[in-house]
Amino acid sequence: MVFFFDFSSMGVPEQLRAQEAALEYLDKRITKDDMVAVMLYTSMINVLSNFTGDRDILTGVIKGLPIGYMHTVRVRR
Repeated sequence: MVFFFDFSSMGVPEQLRAQEAALEYLDKRITKDDMVAVMLYTSMINVLSNFTGDRDILTGVIKGLPIGYMHTVRVRR
């Protein structure tokens, strides 16, 4: 499974909602046998985590998403 976040056109509220939903899904639906990767699209695709079943790694990556970064960059242009 891949958590794919497309922040290229999302505002901060949508980014926060996507982050919260992913954390909830990770907590309630992903088992130790599931392999999950995290990808982020801003202006290019970035692999933030390779496939892993380690919830701590996945949680850290999802909590570390650059919320608001693209929104800030776009406003400055």
